[in-house]
Amino acid sequence: MFRITNNNYVAVIDIGSNAVRLMVYDNLDRVPIKLYAERNICGLGKGLQESNRLNPDGVVKAFDSIARFSGLISNMKIKNVQAVGTASLRDAEDGQKFIDKAKSEFGIDIKVIDGEEEARLSALGVLANGIGQNGIIGDFGGGSLELIAVKDGKIQEQVTAPIGSLRLLSFQNNVERSKFIENYIKSISFLSKYQGYDLYVLGGGWRMIGRTHLYDKNCPVKTMDHYRIAYDEIIDFTTKLMNSEPDELTKLSGVSKRRSEDLPVAALAMNIVLNNMKPANVVFSATGLREGLLYDLLPEEIRQE
Repeated sequence: MFRITNNNYVAVIDIGSNAVRLMVYDNLDRVPIKLYAERNICGLGKGLQESNRLNPDGVVKAFDSIARFSGLISNMKIKNVQAVGTASLRDAEDGQKFIDKAKSEFGIDIKVIDGEEEARLSALGVLANGIGQNGIIGDFGGGSLELIAVKDGKIQEQVTAPIGSLRLLSFQNNVERSKFIENYIKSISFLSKYQGYDLYVLGGGWRMIGRTHLYDKNCPVKTMDHYRIAYDEIIDFTTKLMNSEPDELTKLSGVSKRRSEDLPVAALAMNIVLNNMKPANVVFSATGLREGLLYDLLPEEIRQE
């Protein structure tokens, strides 16, 4: 554990459909430094497509994580705590019950954001990273996909769709998954307007595509942030991944057994978006919703630094 030197630390608890995360930053400023990060795979959104309720096993795991996070935050003497919930908590009929328990038992006040706000904050997180000024920003999570059109650093259009790894895994095969994805993607008219621009991607499943490509190409430096892959190459690579079995993927360095299940459906979703947009490149971003949340709290003059 790091030494506490001040009381300006900021904690962000991100409760997603797949994972629950705690990030601690040194301060609320233009370039916050990550001091501590912890991610636990809970699968809150597993089975949500069929039951419309949170996964009971995932609820237990999530509250175990929140209890631990609450203790860490207390020990670190952090006063500024931002807790955010996304697709699963906003879609599940028992989402409010989860939120109420987090508040009553742990003092964690979860703000559940809608798809439009999730898209906006994810885009801000990418823009704060110095990329994404012109093109499409795509955030693929466990429960949803956000696509945001950006021109000259300003959000032009945005859409959220119930396309996420956990939802896609509920279908039997890629044929069913493709029909489900295409139903939403083909209706997004602004994608084709940005043909030839870059697609900036984030979210666990899509970031894993970048990491897997780094290992597949035996790159000496395994840094995924700002990593760029040309259109033709990423089309071929996502086609390869989406047709791979999990057992094959676990043989690749950097792919865990858990991620090997998500990777083919994440690649399928990216492949369909790519075919509808035809970007020049795919660029991976290590920042997103959490950094966008902090960036949004800053005064405008500090944002422009």
